Amino acid sequence: MKAIILAVLFSSASLSYAGAATSPITWRNWADAQFEMARVEQKLILLDLEAVWCHWCHVMDQTTYRDSAVTELLRQHFITVKVDHDARPDLAERYRDYGWPATIIFDSQGRELVKRAGYIEPVAMQALLRKLIENPVPEEVDLTIAPKQYASNPLLDDNTRRELQHRFITTHDQELGGLDHGQKFLDRDTAEYALLLALRGDQQAEKMARKDLTAALALIDPVWGGVYQYSTHGDWQHAHY
Repeated sequence: MKAIILAVLFSSASLSYAGAATSPITWRNWADAQFEMARVEQKLILLDLEAVWCHWCHVMDQTTYRDSAVTELLRQHFITVKVDHDARPDLAERYRDYGWPATIIFDSQGRELVKRAGYIEPVAMQALLRKLIENPVPEEVDLTIAPKQYASNPLLDDNTRRELQHRFITTHDQELGGLDHGQKFLDRDTAEYALLLALRGDQQAEKMARKDLTAALALIDPVWGGVYQYSTHGDWQHAHY
């Protein structure tokens, strides 16, 4: 049984690299040796921090990282590193505000030059790489902190309350349950608010809560357990990663 569990875990961790064999890019592991190689070859380092369950990570692999101009720039000027989010929780925590995928580019000394969150389409990636090749310096970040403004009253004003209550009803998919959105998932705040209103006797909120919770059962994996993040196609029948 232990051998089976380990095999499953290893297989899951390797899924993000399933296309590595056919990728036009030579992806390397995260290691000090990559920075030494970058120093010797006078290259920069591009880190692609991804996850098996990340939809846009797969899209970026199939589009941006197969674009001929992007791959040629990477081949000539960069050491390319790919890391699985779940295999390196230290990096995942460090760059959690930038993913997934998270794209971080370093110089050979380990200085972060740029950090990008999410999908980067091919033309934008070409421009970013060329910019760094020409001028490999860290981006200037605006560290100005906006002054905090506290409300004079901790309670919602009547207009804001009415608007939020209106949105609570109008954003609900009356037919399928969940938010009226292209992806179906159980929104925690909406579900909790509906249940709270239901406990107070709100029959419409109770109906919404029951529909949402029942529909979301489709996201439970019947084989391995656990819950999928969301469903695509605007319904609950296309559980995704």
